[in-house]
Amino acid sequence: LTISNFQADYQTKITVSYDTDMQADFDDLRFYDATADAELSYWIESKADGVSATVWIKTGANNNIYMYYGNAAAASASNAKNVMLIYEDMQTAPGGTLKNDAAYDTTNKWVKLTAAANWQSGALEYSLNPGDGFVAEFQFWAGGNTGGADATYLFAYDTTAGTYSEDAAAGGYHFNYDEYEDKLQLMWNGGSLANSSQSEIDNSTWHDAKVIHSGTDSKIYYDTAEKINFTDSTRTKTGAYFGWGARTGGASNEHRIRNLIVRKYVSTEPSVSGGTEEAAPTSCDG
Repeated sequence: LTISNFQADYQTKITVSYDTDMQADFDDLRFYDATADAELSYWIESKADGVSATVWIKTGANNNIYMYYGNAAAASASNAKNVMLIYEDMQTAPGGTLKNDAAYDTTNKWVKLTAAANWQSGALEYSLNPGDGFVAEFQFWAGGNTGGADATYLFAYDTTAGTYSEDAAAGGYHFNYDEYEDKLQLMWNGGSLANSSQSEIDNSTWHDAKVIHSGTDSKIYYDTAEKINFTDSTRTKTGAYFGWGARTGGASNEHRIRNLIVRKYVSTEPSVSGGTEEAAPTSCDG
């Protein structure tokens, strides 16, 4: 594989076109760092059997990567949790720490950050500093009360744990979906940097959320639409707390999250192209 703008230890996206030597379901795909003589973790995000697959690999230190296939007996080794910084499809309890009022719903396969009750706060917290840039995608649900409150938010680079509020001065960035104030908001250490009006955040419907942060630049998306694009001053991003939170106040809503994916990000993403097909060494299991 030829990777332009190679990034070490990075989630790199590949589109694999079906080859007649492959299993039709792509179960035999394997990726190797030839310099380190090491197999790389990968995740098949989506596929059309016998046509193509969208695959993410986690690179090692070396831009000398081979893709192997052709073993009809190979079982899939696709594993999203081994590739992404965070991957929670909620089929099992999440790997982060549930704080305060947050709880995992084993029946419905989501995390309930707050119940529809007053003065609650909950968080799903990870010990993670994603580096200078990241992409976070997730779904959130808020509702249950008319004129409810308060917000669902993503926090990153926080230096203080336990301050579970969208506007807390916790030392990092907060990316807020605030139904009480009907807006999306970008904050740093409790201070507002940018906002965008948005109604119906708490309409008891699952919404798609996405945050892209790189260097001083932040983008916030709501149901696929870019709502905030802001360039900040340079910040010291040393905090090790990352996750999702929600709270209620004098008014209340239930807040839920699911389908959490976080990966590293650079503004010029790596691009991958295939090389010449070669015969694989007999020792390869893919």
